[in-house]
Amino acid sequence: MYNALRVARRGVALSLALAGLVLGMLVFTSPPANAAKDKTWERLAKCESGKRWRINTGNGYHGGLQFSPSTWRAYGGKKYASYAYKAKRREQIAVAEKVLRGQGWGAWPGCSRKLGLSTKHKREKWQGFARSDRYAKKGAIGHFPRWWRKKFW
Repeated sequence: MYNALRVARRGVALSLALAGLVLGMLVFTSPPANAAKDKTWERLAKCESGKRWRINTGNGYHGGLQFSPSTWRAYGGKKYASYAYKAKRREQIAVAEKVLRGQGWGAWPGCSRKLGLSTKHKREKWQGFARSDRYAKKGAIGHFPRWWRKKFW
């Protein structure tokens, strides 16, 4: 009797743990609601760089989605690689999702217009800062302190 009860408890605990694991996987692996599909990023990369994710032509823009170095840094690309062309395709898309949330499709003006992507995620107008703000003088978002970017970006 004691062994049967112990086995039953263990079975219930194991099934609850498995259910929690499955539920956790569903919650944490689902893409965000406003995330663009991989197919969309592929089309955009084909337009921007001929689908060459490791491209560095020396024009100031890098990678398959042609990031400027300041945009790459500002949206957390440095945690993957120093420049976009050194990062993997999936990492470039992860940074591009953040850029899309922050700037909309206007971050890729020519190709997004050409591909008809400008209807979603309209770009919000940037209001800027007071002249007294010491970070505004630097003129680039990458120079804002990390705590500020985490709080407001």
